[in-house]
Amino acid sequence: RKLLPVVPDWFYDLAMGDWSINLLLAQQGPLALVGNEALSTYRLHNSSFWLTRPLLDRTQDELKALRTFAQHLDGKCAAEIGHQINRRQFWLVDADVEAGTFAAARQTFCEAFSGWWRHRGVTFPWVIRYGLRAYTPWFIAIRRFTRS
Repeated sequence: RKLLPVVPDWFYDLAMGDWSINLLLAQQGPLALVGNEALSTYRLHNSSFWLTRPLLDRTQDELKALRTFAQHLDGKCAAEIGHQINRRQFWLVDADVEAGTFAAARQTFCEAFSGWWRHRGVTFPWVIRYGLRAYTPWFIAIRRFTRS
């Protein structure tokens, strides 16, 4: 509590408090790696609050958080945050396809692809896969059907 007597207003607008707290604490001083020992555990299970939410909502919340962090850090860690934003933009293509909003998936792919040249959030083969998902959802459906 001594390290964070006041939190910024944007903290209350984000869905992930743990990411925000970690960022704010990291700004208070140097960080250290404490060996290879796990000091905490993060459990994921199908009934957690986060995983019960639609993929589209989760991905949009992550993008909002990363963009807020980029603004808060005022250019520090810009390359790393840009990389993560670009990765989430591509994930948003999957979320749009899953939601059945294929026009949004194509638009999202175009935005992600234009940022890919600078940030490289995913490898080139994944760019191709996301492009196929956005522009040829029928191809993905046929592929899934033939596999099962």
